[in-house]
Amino acid sequence: MSRAGTLARTVRTRAVSMLRTEGISAMRRLPIEPTVVLYESFAGNGMLCNPEAVYRQLREDPRYAHLRHVWVLDDPAEHPAVLDELAGDDRVSVVTRRSAAYFRHLSTAGYLVNNATFPAEFGKRVGQVYVNTWHGTPIKAMGYDIPDGGPAARNIVRNFLQADYLVSSSPFMTEQLYATAYKMRGILPGRVIEEGYPRIDRQFSDRAAARALLARTCTVGTGRVALLAPTWRGRSFEDPIDDSEQIGADARRLAQRLGPDWTVLVKVHQAVHRAARRRPELAGTLVDNDLPTNVVLAATDALVADYSSIVVDFLALDRPIVLLARDQVDYAVTRGLYRPAPGWPGPVHTDIDAVADTVAAIGTAAHDDPEVSHGAARREWRDRLCPREDGSATARLVDVVFNGQTDGHTLVDLSEDGRTKVLIYIGALNPNGMTSSALNLLRAIDHAKVDVTAFHQHSDKPDQAGAIASIDPRVRSLARVGGIGGSAAEQVIRQVVQRRGVPARRGSPPLNGLFADEWRRCFGGATFDHVVDFIGYGAFWDLLLLQAPGARRSIWLHNDMVADSRREVGGRQPLRRSLEAVFSIYRFFDSLVSVSPALAEVNRRRLARYAPVPRFTSAVNTIDAEGVRRRAAQRPEGGFVLPPADGVTTFVASGRLSSAKNFPRLVSAFAQVHAEYPNTRLAILGDGPDRAELEALVARLGLGGAVLLAGHVANPFPTVAASDCLVMSSDHEGQPMVILEALVLGLPVVSTDFDSVGSALPAGQGLVVPRSVDGVAQGLRAFLRGEVPVPTFDPEAYNAGALRQFLAAIGVPTDPSTDIPSAPDPLR
Repeated sequence: MSRAGTLARTVRTRAVSMLRTEGISAMRRLPIEPTVVLYESFAGNGMLCNPEAVYRQLREDPRYAHLRHVWVLDDPAEHPAVLDELAGDDRVSVVTRRSAAYFRHLSTAGYLVNNATFPAEFGKRVGQVYVNTWHGTPIKAMGYDIPDGGPAARNIVRNFLQADYLVSSSPFMTEQLYATAYKMRGILPGRVIEEGYPRIDRQFSDRAAARALLARTCTVGTGRVALLAPTWRGRSFEDPIDDSEQIGADARRLAQRLGPDWTVLVKVHQAVHRAARRRPELAGTLVDNDLPTNVVLAATDALVADYSSIVVDFLALDRPIVLLARDQVDYAVTRGLYRPAPGWPGPVHTDIDAVADTVAAIGTAAHDDPEVSHGAARREWRDRLCPREDGSATARLVDVVFNGQTDGHTLVDLSEDGRTKVLIYIGALNPNGMTSSALNLLRAIDHAKVDVTAFHQHSDKPDQAGAIASIDPRVRSLARVGGIGGSAAEQVIRQVVQRRGVPARRGSPPLNGLFADEWRRCFGGATFDHVVDFIGYGAFWDLLLLQAPGARRSIWLHNDMVADSRREVGGRQPLRRSLEAVFSIYRFFDSLVSVSPALAEVNRRRLARYAPVPRFTSAVNTIDAEGVRRRAAQRPEGGFVLPPADGVTTFVASGRLSSAKNFPRLVSAFAQVHAEYPNTRLAILGDGPDRAELEALVARLGLGGAVLLAGHVANPFPTVAASDCLVMSSDHEGQPMVILEALVLGLPVVSTDFDSVGSALPAGQGLVVPRSVDGVAQGLRAFLRGEVPVPTFDPEAYNAGALRQFLAAIGVPTDPSTDIPSAPDPLR
């Protein structure tokens, strides 16, 4: 496509997006309709699951005849049975998911019932009641329990935080799914209704009636029914693996082996139904997607499944279960299971013939009859996972939500667990020192006493994805989903504020309504004791964090912020306008935290006109000593590898190739020393805007064989550990983590005398030299003469002091004798 065509498409895309945002914004200003109930199952994939059970209970109870009902379907034409059932009922309507009508009802319905998630644009309004029923009791790992599962959980967590009620089948589900897998303990603003699962009520209906419903679309004989119901596989509902061919083969083989005494039916997950129905061999066997699963279970005599929550539902009937788990070992490793297969409520097999033999043994009282081999285990599972299933769970839920009756019902409060709640914004997780500092801090915090939510931007790029995966698993990692709403006029004002800042005469932040709406969209009704902008470079994020109700607010200053705002790149000052906008917001924060005492003094002096002087404080960064040592011991893979050179002294430097680091000073100083000591070399790890200038300088000084420009190195620590001395030539720094990392590895350090050098290089741990070419050269010579000390650094004592400073800076009240380990502060 031509450049003009690309531009035109971009303009059209943005125009459509702006119109959608404007339209949704207008709908969110409409009044709430308290008698309207909106239902959505599996992103509109039918009238199914718990929402269907709630709908029928309300629709059939005359006490709720005043309610109007709206069903969401992804494509109404794909669900003719639903349309036929609802046709002619003026109390019920159907909307297409993501249509204008959908967003209108999503914005105005008094009640919202979903078994999965509403889309990113959704934010519950004051006056709406949101019931999230979820769609099963977990056997397989969910949420954060899945390896690297945090990013995929982001919209689910966001929906849970907006829900007034979550629905649970048992204490096990409350604990395993909500409290643990999705980390709702200590933060969930709503309550968990632990009264059983509404959809399971349908299983207690008449078996003959259920068979008659099945017979409308399936071939059902007079014998017993075996239901093959495998779970879906893949990374997400939106992109499941199409394994319908294998499912069809299993169904045919099972039917062949069982013979005419059994009818074999197939019920696949909603995520793969459209693929399965294209298989002609499944005709007459595949259960229609619009027939509720639990109606099918009512007619089922034996269930053949794997890791699906359908197993838990079927337990309520106390009928035989057989597990077909070909990939149980791989599945347990890649996805995770909450209970090993040997403890399951039915025999576990890896081939379909063994499954057929076990199903055929049902009722024989032989040793391989599942009632004999696994009856006790099945009942133990039933008592633990579905103890309240008696056919009336829906009535109890409706009594709580729509009738306000809580007495006699079990509602679980997960909102508090005794820990201090801290929300930390950690940015886009670009590969830089701030990201390293943030990840180190998240590891160092005492998670037994502090509940931490790390709020960040999401990215699938390798560096950022790797950083997200590195977030401490004890942290609630929450990536922002979607974008801010608001009218076109509000968007224009927001852009102006983010570029020009908040006028000094304003006594409160602008656009509080817009950002308060965005806060609720991101965090629902969650509350925090403290919110922290650990990055400090974006007005948008600060205006958002200011909306945290009742929280104490802190913002981090990683550098001499005025100097940073005036830093030139290519003759421009790219950060000046955006940082001055941030400065204008400082006065609304309780603490302005620099990463060293010396830097706090610089920022206090230079930024005094933006905020009261007492709010400027400091807290040094923590260091992940164990991680540094571990990564240093790894074998370098790909990219730069420091070549061995016997008898050669290697100086190493690391950082962004930008003016603040002043690498030309280092190269010029090294040129002097190399002329005197030819058995020396310099490795510079990093990339940035000054690379071309640095390459030209190296060539001009004839240092091509002695100065190694490595570029960006994903893991610099093997190179640092293999070197002899770390050198820094910076004009200014926040707190140079590279120095702390070198100290952990026992590497001598030579550094220029920038303001905050003492925050990372305590007295006696290295050599500080003047900020000049000659000063750096003298430092290199001093090392070669053996005059730079080998560090004796205690990272544990250092981290104890750093963590004490962090908590004090954000305003957490602590008792040093109990809350924080007593340790000398090496930087005071």
